[in-house]
Amino acid sequence: MEKLLLTSVLSFLLVSVQGEVLGQVVGTIKYSDGSTYVGEFRDNQRNGQGTLTFANGDVYVGEFRDEERHGQGTLTFANGDVYIGEFRNEERHGQGTLTF
Repeated sequence: MEKLLLTSVLSFLLVSVQGEVLGQVVGTIKYSDGSTYVGEFRDNQRNGQGTLTFANGDVYVGEFRDEERHGQGTLTFANGDVYIGEFRNEERHGQGTLTF
């Protein structure tokens, strides 16, 4: 009986861990335009926390949802300007501070 219970518990844990691993992973992708993303992926899309470095030298560090910058983030421009604040659908949106 104890062996059956232990096997059932281990099977449940294995399924739970596999589900999390398959659902969200951390990785790196290099795009043909020269930009690079390092961060979380869910369902083969940028989702969660990540860093997107653009070919022109701009760097975004923050939240992504469905491939887009969405949520809190910091965008550092190649010229040294920095925007810290909210993003929605790839655009600066809501509260934020631009320092130049």
